[in-house]
Amino acid sequence: MKRVYQWRNSRKYLRICDLLREIGKMETQKEIVFIAVESEDGGYIEKTERYSIFTQGDTWEELLEMIKDAVKCHFDEGAPKYVHARFVKDVTIAV
Repeated sequence: MKRVYQWRNSRKYLRICDLLREIGKMETQKEIVFIAVESEDGGYIEKTERYSIFTQGDTWEELLEMIKDAVKCHFDEGAPKYVHARFVKDVTIAV
C-alpha cells in the first residue's frame, strides 16, 4: 500500500495525469456533437451538448450549413475538424 501512495504522489505520476487531461481537452475540441429537434414553427433547431452554440434552419440541408457557420463564428482559432449532427424525434405511442 505504501508503494501505491508513493507512486501517486510522485512527480512522474502527476505529469502523466496532466498529460492525459490535456489529451482529453484536445479530443473534445476535435469534434462537436449537435442535437437537432423539429421546431414547433417548422424547420429544425440545433444545439450543442458542451458549447453555447445554437442555430436553426428551415430544411435539414440549411441547418447543416448554419451549423458550419455557427461553429466558425464561435471559435476564433482551433475550430473542431468534425461536427456530428444527431436528429432526435420525440414520439408518443399509445399502447
